[in-house]
Amino acid sequence: ESNARHLNTLGPGSFLGEISLVQDGPVSANVRAKTAVRALRITRESFQHFLATHDAASLHIYRLFTQNLAARVRALSG
Repeated sequence: ESNARHLNTLGPGSFLGEISLVQDGPVSANVRAKTAVRALRITRESFQHFLATHDAASLHIYRLFTQNLAARVRALSG
């Protein structure tokens, strides 16, 4: 696409799209893979149900999301 731009390169074990899992609204970016990938797609409804039924895991997941988002902001700002 003519207006597409490279923002980041992710590797094995990386995750993306977490904003869409916790906030209702339009996506902030689209992703395109350069190579074949194996991915797990989680719906917002399934994710919210998991969080509601697994308190300890919820805290860990949100901590990972926060660290990941902070790292992306730093990378884009640097």
